[in-house]
Order: sequence, then C-alpha cells, then structure tokens
Amino acid sequence: MENEKKENEFSGIILKREKQQFQIEMYGHRDKSNQLAIHIDTKFGTASMGKIFVAVAIMKLIEQKKLSLETTLNNFYGTSLKEIDGDITIYELLTHTSGIQDYFDESIEADYEQLWQKIPNYSIRKNSDIMPLFIDKKQDSKRRGEFIYNNAGYVLLADIIEKITNCHFDQVLKDMVFDKLHMSNTGYFELDNLPANTAIGYIKEQGENPRSNIYSIDCKGTGAGGCYTTVMDICNFWDGLFSYEILSEKSISEMIKKHAGNEKEQYGLGIWLVNPTKKHTHIYIEGCDPGVSCISLFNPLEKDIFTVFSNYEDNVWDLARNYLADKKNNV
Repeated sequence: MENEKKENEFSGIILKREKQQFQIEMYGHRDKSNQLAIHIDTKFGTASMGKIFVAVAIMKLIEQKKLSLETTLNNFYGTSLKEIDGDITIYELLTHTSGIQDYFDESIEADYEQLWQKIPNYSIRKNSDIMPLFIDKKQDSKRRGEFIYNNAGYVLLADIIEKITNCHFDQVLKDMVFDKLHMSNTGYFELDNLPANTAIGYIKEQGENPRSNIYSIDCKGTGAGGCYTTVMDICNFWDGLFSYEILSEKSISEMIKKHAGNEKEQYGLGIWLVNPTKKHTHIYIEGCDPGVSCISLFNPLEKDIFTVFSNYEDNVWDLARNYLADKKNNV
C-alpha cells in the first residue's frame, strides 16, 4: 500500500519485529485539529487489550497464595453483588465462562455509546462506578460454563485486586507490571486529563468529519480495559513476561494454554490464541472501542511481534491476518 493511500485510509502506528529487527510505520495524526503527528512514543488507548494486565496481576496474586483459581466471589462480596452467583470462581472470570450478564454484551450489542444513556460516562473513574450497570441484571444460568466474552468479569477481577491489596488496581498494575517491565509510557489516564503525546480517539461518521470519543467511552479505564500504552511498551511487556520477570514459567504456560473458546476463537487466561502450527504459533491481545482499535501478536518461540494501534477505528484485524498469512507462506 502506498504511503499516500495509507495516510488517507489509516491513522495509527504499525510495529513489526522479526529476528530483533524493527520496522515501524506511522500514519495520520494524534490530534487532527492541530495536525500533531503520531510518534513512536505516542500513547494510544487500547480498550480491552488491558485485560491481559489484570490477568497477569491475578496470576501473581495466585503465586503469592493470596487467592487461587478456585476462589469464589463469596470470599469478597457476600450478597453485595445481588443477582450474581457467589460461587463463581476466579477461573470462570478469567476465561469468560462465568455467565454473568454483561453490562455490554458484544455478541448482541453494537453501540457502546448507548451505555451512557443510563449513567454518564464522565462518572466512570473506578471499577465500582460501572458495577450498577450489571449487578442488578437477572442472570441466566444456561450461560454459565459457556465461552461468552465478558467485560463485567474483568471489572470484578480488578475490584478483587483492590480488595486484596487495599490499593487502586491501576496503581497495583503500575507497581507490579508496568514499572517492572519498563513500561514508562503506560497507564490508566482520564479522558479529561490526558498526558502529553496521547492520541485522541476519533469516531468516523458517514459523510461528516470525525468526532472525538470523549463522550463515548469510560472516562477512566477499568478492569475491562482502557489502558493507554505505546508500541515499544508492548514490546517490553512481551519480552519481560516471557523472560519470567514477573510470573513463573509454570504460570505463563497456564495462561497460554487453551481453557475456553469455540471453533473460531480460542482463549487462555486473559489472552487470545491463534490456531498453532508447528513453528509459527502466536498469541495475541486486542481491543476495540469507539475511536480505538488495536492488536498485538507475539510468537513465544521466535519472539517476533506485530502490533497495530489506531486512533481512528481502522481495521487492524485485516492487517494482522495479512501478517499471519505472510508468515505462514514463508514457512
């Protein structure tokens, strides 16, 4: 694709690392009104990609014997979660098999912005702020045990992290993950107080100029997602995680083993799995929100990385599929 064409069609950054050689491409603007370019250290919103950080923190707390995969919600909430079954386990939350009625069910709902008709998005600044959107929902017992992608489950996981550590979950992630893996440009920032060199997320409107997502997503991320990071910080994350700088090799092996999914999708613990071949097996993390789309693939065997962040809702998945197809063809 020619640069001029991609400039018009894509806004974001693409990083490819193969055999420790980097190729980085940047297109579009982090701030369209002021024509501010995207740089290698521009921070992007990542939506659900942040679930992996929550999963890592949970696994670390398990290693520290502060909970287990079999620990239930009853250990932390009693009856305060109302309609939600108290015997749901940490394992079920991690694998999206809890059956909790989600506040945004991606399998049947398409417009995330509709959430804020019930509660203003600017009021969502911690995990407990979003719980009223799902704890009163009548539960369907038939869902439990089935793989149904679930944001509410990761909100509860982050809240459990806070209960165990007596500290805000984003501070726990900073201390436990980001600082240890040299992810200095990563954090949970508020939409109305973003740091410098952060990409504004833009929503495409048919026949109209794009608008920012400031009224469209949670003001501050929760356990379900909303972290801001850079492509180089994600490289540091993959490298540090698979150098066992935070978790043991046993824990990592558990995370990247298939625990749930279906014919089209396979899921470990907080991480997606690509159907493996003998040599080119990949795992990945991804996210999608109004004004946000991103994916990062990692090959644990060869340490290759392919990461795409877009602040313009661009189709990062086609780029990832093309990358995987090229890898397969070059075997």
